[in-house]
Amino acid sequence: MILSIVTIWGGLLGVGILSAFNQAMTENMWVFFLFLPVPIVSIAFGFYLKKKGYKYKSNVIVGVIMAILLCIYGSFTFIFADLYSHSDEPIINAEQVLGIDIPEHSRINTMDKTTGNQSMPRGYVFYTSDIYFDNAVAEGFEKDLPNDAKWITDIPNDLVGVSSYYCDVIASDYYIIFNKDTGEFNKLPSESGTYVFINILYNAKDNTMKLVEYRIEYVK
Repeated sequence: MILSIVTIWGGLLGVGILSAFNQAMTENMWVFFLFLPVPIVSIAFGFYLKKKGYKYKSNVIVGVIMAILLCIYGSFTFIFADLYSHSDEPIINAEQVLGIDIPEHSRINTMDKTTGNQSMPRGYVFYTSDIYFDNAVAEGFEKDLPNDAKWITDIPNDLVGVSSYYCDVIASDYYIIFNKDTGEFNKLPSESGTYVFINILYNAKDNTMKLVEYRIEYVK
């Protein structure tokens, strides 16, 4: 019975470990199914205790509850199977449009934000990509960033309004705000209007990069 309860924590630990190496957490939720034998054994043992005349209800009830929870959590893998894409296309497009080099990544999780309703307080997001790099690759990449004028180390106050909703000015170390319509880096548009931007955020501590393409209404 106790082991049945612990299976939830075991599943979360397994998902966390696996997600550190490949894909997104929702796609690794199938790990919960691996723990199903434990509550099933608890249920079977409960009926064995009943047959012998011992107390059995706690084993059966806990076993049934935990088996249902494990199935629900495990099914998230199939429910959210199409939530993320792992194609290199966002990276290739960003390199071509921005004229930058993005190093070889260990994994990429892209979410298409155009498939549903959005409640973003600022702008309309087309997609977001979370990109992960190995330490050795990240070290070489980071050495070149201070010498590349396209990357800035902080977001000036006047640019905050045209940065993406996902632009974390605390956790990130390097930024790019590129206006696809004007072809300008890290500058406000000269005229009011609707513009499409690409916002890139790089976190040197975690060796991660977030790539966001969005449309925003700018009023001068």
